[in-house]
Amino acid sequence: MNKLLPAILIASVMAIALPANAHVFTHDYYSSGGWSYGDSAGGNVFEIWEIGAKIENGKLMFSIWQNLPETGAIGTDSYEESAQIDPGDLWITIGTKNPFDPNATRHAIALTTHDNIVLQKYPNETWPTVTKGNLYLDAEHATGTYETYQKFMNDNGYWYTPDDLDGDDEKNSYMTLIKGFSQEISGQSAVTWTFEPYWDWSEQLNDWYLVDAWRITGWVELSAVGITPDTTFNIFISSECGNDGAVWEHDAIPEPGIGLAALSALTLFVRKRRRI
Repeated sequence: MNKLLPAILIASVMAIALPANAHVFTHDYYSSGGWSYGDSAGGNVFEIWEIGAKIENGKLMFSIWQNLPETGAIGTDSYEESAQIDPGDLWITIGTKNPFDPNATRHAIALTTHDNIVLQKYPNETWPTVTKGNLYLDAEHATGTYETYQKFMNDNGYWYTPDDLDGDDEKNSYMTLIKGFSQEISGQSAVTWTFEPYWDWSEQLNDWYLVDAWRITGWVELSAVGITPDTTFNIFISSECGNDGAVWEHDAIPEPGIGLAALSALTLFVRKRRRI
């Protein structure tokens, strides 16, 4: 497990030595203030490289790039050495830039169709089935099954992990999967998974190589989640194990047609070098 190497890039000013067909984060998606982290679990490396959002035609559109597929993968958490690790859902926290604010209104979009697939941590709970692409108001969340993630990161000097603000290094309180809600709304949000390999760097090979990865894109009607041009909000995603996550935050939405060019000039680009 190695640190990510974050850098702030100014569009058209700084160049990066990437392969000619490498995908740099779409400038339409403003990610200033975003965080991204990558960590291993059971020999697999579950990473979220990009998260961002933009406003278009009355919708909040989002884009996520990660290597955990829609069907999940086998990894290790605090309960099992060979556990099924599934993708998390997308969390929309209204009224704050802090994704862990307990007093904020929180909705979610299901990124996969699932019910209780975290039996190692929630063995006696029945969850309602959520459907990929549907919006869930006042969503209740399961938390990460890699319980000592924050302590591990702190103990090993990995500065880029956020504090989940629960006051307990032995408890992982990252929002992962929807396990309850007050209302389900279909037709006002959408999700698509697209295979999009990621160019990573191998220090061992001293060369770039392709990693299987997926881009998750979708949208939600602004009116459905109560976002206006004056709304502070954030979006957050973490895998089911809770050892990888990313947040995009913004104070307010630019008016349609205003500010997107300026916003696109500053992009947070996070790359990581790791041995293979």
